[in-house]
Amino acid sequence: MSSDDGSGFTGSQFSWSKGQRMRYIGVEPDTKPLQGDKYGNVGAPGAKGDTGATGPKGDKGDKGDKGDTGDQGPEGAQGPQGDKGDKGDPGADGANGDATYFANPAGYKVAIVETSKGPRAMFCVESTEVWFEKSFQFVAKHHNVLPAKSLFAETIEPETLMVKSIVPSRMCQYAAWVEDGEVHIELSVAPQNVSVTLQGIRKGAKGVDMPPASEKDLEMNTRFWGSSHLPKP
Repeated sequence: MSSDDGSGFTGSQFSWSKGQRMRYIGVEPDTKPLQGDKYGNVGAPGAKGDTGATGPKGDKGDKGDKGDTGDQGPEGAQGPQGDKGDKGDPGADGANGDATYFANPAGYKVAIVETSKGPRAMFCVESTEVWFEKSFQFVAKHHNVLPAKSLFAETIEPETLMVKSIVPSRMCQYAAWVEDGEVHIELSVAPQNVSVTLQGIRKGAKGVDMPPASEKDLEMNTRFWGSSHLPKP
């Protein structure tokens, strides 16, 4: 067959496959034909088209595997001090010890002092009122006046000042009294050493005489003064 249908193929070329025909004109069969004549020369490449619109967001991927534990970080700075906690409940009473000088309900007021025979206990003199005392010695004349202003006088109610005792070192007659806050002492034999004890009610405690106390006061007093223990001899 030798006729020409205008495609440029003659004779046996009409029996070629589409791939053979494309290779004949210089185009690989799998290549998209370029715009141009049907079987003419390949036209020049067209201009690059505009960028297409962004496609839809894809589905969320599967959760990845847990990573390895990281190294321990450095120690942080010390934080501020917290608020003070509430006071705890009182503890249980301890077991009773051996019989002591302090086994009475109120407890003795005691001072432990050193002696040639070891430490010994000395006890306070109790009173129904709040008395302060001052003892001293001096070389007395026939008539002696002790000034009203003194540190001891500052600690007591002025009108309660009195001479509790006077002890001369030699036998004699003597007298002592308080007048206008001053202490007067007269001796029939002088000069000589005299021991004097003054006393007065503590300032602010005038009229206090064996006031009542509660069971709680008793317990607290016993705990305070009974905190030290001495075995009986």
